[in-house]
Amino acid sequence: MNVTITGKNMEVTDYLRELTLKKIEKLDKYFPQDTEAQVVMAVEKSRHIIEVTIPYRGGVIRGEEVTGDMYASIDNVIAKLDRQIQKHKTRLSKSLRYVRGN
Repeated sequence: MNVTITGKNMEVTDYLRELTLKKIEKLDKYFPQDTEAQVVMAVEKSRHIIEVTIPYRGGVIRGEEVTGDMYASIDNVIAKLDRQIQKHKTRLSKSLRYVRGN
């Protein structure tokens, strides 16, 4: 999975980037290798916002989380995306079956 990480009103540190990539790799098994994921991290006053969008053939998986700590936001948004994937697992596997050629 190709992940693009951007920051609004903040600088994304190397540690934060590596942590985010490590967490998103857990979702790698559900998508083909060439899937693009966009991650936007923002800070507004004391709110730490993270938005993750993963478009795939047949739909989009998207999650947004706002907390007082960026690390908690990352954990919460990954959990949210995992729940969405589990909920739509059948639809996701059927649409990606044609991409993988199985």
